[in-house]
Amino acid sequence: MGEFYFKNYFLSEEEIEKNKQNISGNTEICGNDTLKPNLKNKISLFVNKTSDYYDYYFKLSENKITQISRKRKFPDEDKNMTKYNTERLKLLGEAISKYYSVMITYFQEKVSELDIEKLYLNYSADDFMKVENILKEMTLFYTKMYYKYPISEDRKSSKDIEEILKKYNIEEQIQELERTLNLIRNIARYQIRKKEEQIKEKEETRSNLWNISFAVIGIIIGVVQIIQAFK
Repeated sequence: MGEFYFKNYFLSEEEIEKNKQNISGNTEICGNDTLKPNLKNKISLFVNKTSDYYDYYFKLSENKITQISRKRKFPDEDKNMTKYNTERLKLLGEAISKYYSVMITYFQEKVSELDIEKLYLNYSADDFMKVENILKEMTLFYTKMYYKYPISEDRKSSKDIEEILKKYNIEEQIQELERTLNLIRNIARYQIRKKEEQIKEKEETRSNLWNISFAVIGIIIGVVQIIQAFK
């Protein structure tokens, strides 16, 4: 009880429409200039003060929004703003770490769905595009959402978040996924190029055979015409 959880990797279109107000947020996630600017604009926080739960929304894109929830009372604003901001930042760090972990699991599942057995046999252009699409999504996540050091200031909270990220091996898992996908892409590209070259060779062989056939037919016609001329 009280741990961060999620239901689906991304909210459905219906859920996004239904929860528009919540997704916009009703509580500042942290103090100004605390998070890296790009990341702060992609996270919102909705606190339900009557039911004691709160949701963080991570917006990879307009239709790829992840909801990370927690059934626990959000800290009340304190006269001691330093204490209040520290508590908020710690919760945000835990939510970011959970989100990163969720997204890595998502990409791992996408990779596991690829038909690797076909890689050395009959990998098609459609199969190759599946790999490309995963890499595009990972690039989007990596450039818009992922920071090894999400906190822009040097403070204790940034060290805490760094430790949480290390605990989940976030950086290593992302690098491993990238290596795996790049390997698959390179092998698939080689196989497709090889297939295209084989098709081209067959077409050239077929064209040469037709040319030889036409040449032989031309010679035969020429010989017949010569014979007829002497009759």
